[in-house]
Amino acid sequence: MAVVGGSRNAGAGTGVIDTVKRPNAGIMLDTLHASRAYTTMEEIEAIPKEMLNMAHICDGPAEIPDPSDKESLIFTGRDARYYPGEGGIDIAGMVRRLRDDTVLSIELPNLERVERYGYMEHGAQVPPDNERISGKKRDKLKSFSRHISL
Repeated sequence: MAVVGGSRNAGAGTGVIDTVKRPNAGIMLDTLHASRAYTTMEEIEAIPKEMLNMAHICDGPAEIPDPSDKESLIFTGRDARYYPGEGGIDIAGMVRRLRDDTVLSIELPNLERVERYGYMEHGAQVPPDNERISGKKRDKLKSFSRHISL
């Protein structure tokens, strides 16, 4: 669900999946977009677990831009995401509502940090703390992907 794309809540995503009736269709939870759509933990819990196969993880500002301010929404989404734990998004709360085998992928486009560190070092700056991301210890966090979208 992406506010700038017109999908304003989790129900819209499940509605699309129900409409297309494809066995390979699913929902990817993006923590930034879910936060900006004011998605509640109850709404995430209501999504059938078999639909949630992947999540894009990042943090962002606690303050959510007005939905009509598309420029601000797009800027943060494409150019200024935060490392997990730096902002105001309840990442751990969202991840606790996913299946244990849901693939978690860090998505961190941030132009300022790329200019400061370069792409490789920016990716290496991602905190390795699984608890910060998942809210619980997992001996084998198989679903955590070091795949980082920059």
